Amino acid sequence: QRAQGQLRRLSPHTIFQLRSYFEHNLKDVALASQLQEAMVCLLQCLCIVAKIEANAQSPEALLSSARKLFRDPHSFTSKLCNMSMVSSEEAKVLSPYLLPCSQFKRVREKEVNDCYDAFFAWLSSFHMLSLTSDQVGPVAQELERQEWLLRRLTSQVEEVPPRRVSVGVGGLGQSPSFVAAPSSSAATSVAVPVASGRGPAVSSGGTEGLRSPVRTAGVGARSGAVASLQ
Repeated sequence: QRAQGQLRRLSPHTIFQLRSYFEHNLKDVALASQLQEAMVCLLQCLCIVAKIEANAQSPEALLSSARKLFRDPHSFTSKLCNMSMVSSEEAKVLSPYLLPCSQFKRVREKEVNDCYDAFFAWLSSFHMLSLTSDQVGPVAQELERQEWLLRRLTSQVEEVPPRRVSVGVGGLGQSPSFVAAPSSSAATSVAVPVASGRGPAVSSGGTEGLRSPVRTAGVGARSGAVASLQ
């Protein structure tokens, strides 16, 4: 955008002065031989972008291309700014012409220098963007895929239910499935009191001899009744 802004600031008069510069130097064979290679390459780059044949075999051919290129100085910069990017293969055609443009030496005409700076900056940006234009689509799709994966991972993390807190046998927050069963060494005999006196010892490992206090008391009462009848 900086290059486009610099290009839009060129006035039609400035572009017309550049056209006059090419007219003056390409009409004369002696002057044409002294024209900087950077200026010739800049003209060829602009012609390639504008799809105008740029034949550098003779000064007359170059002058004809320059006249076609700068035919309308009032709308020239707008046409360049509204131009779509080309493919990377087409952009590679500009590479051998852009390299010599970096060796430009300033001239006496200020308008020519201003035009050169603006056109070279825009051509360089246009060239680089066009080289990467074929990669924009795949890169954008890959970014969308990565963002989708990130959103999916984030959604999975948020959807995991929190750990359920329950009161188990082992106490608060301990699930019953994690409570260890009592070991064999922890199994001890438990004395169950009965109404008639000392009851049988009840082992935690068996049911033999297990008596409830009510049942034992009932048996003792019946035995006493039988004895009194006798």
